[in-house]
Amino acid sequence: MFFSDPPASACYGYGSLPSDYSFAAAAPSIYSNGAACGRYYCVKCTSNGCRNSNVIRVKIVDLCPGCPGAFDLSQQAFARIANPGAGVINIDYYQ
Repeated sequence: MFFSDPPASACYGYGSLPSDYSFAAAAPSIYSNGAACGRYYCVKCTSNGCRNSNVIRVKIVDLCPGCPGAFDLSQQAFARIANPGAGVINIDYYQ
């Protein structure tokens, strides 16, 4: 799952996103009332739609209250590991 570049984030407000657009919103269980803000997670696609076996590093910049999984990746981060048309993918991740 991915979202378009947000104008603001729950963690940082306006204009504080990573310059390479490798960021994500975290599900409530990971977000932990903002404790995850600024943390980095390594993410790898493990399902159909994977583009390669690369592991990417994303910074948590927002909350995704409706996320069915762990993260909602930025478009740029998602495209680095999966076909954007896949929409939702399975991942492995670690901090």
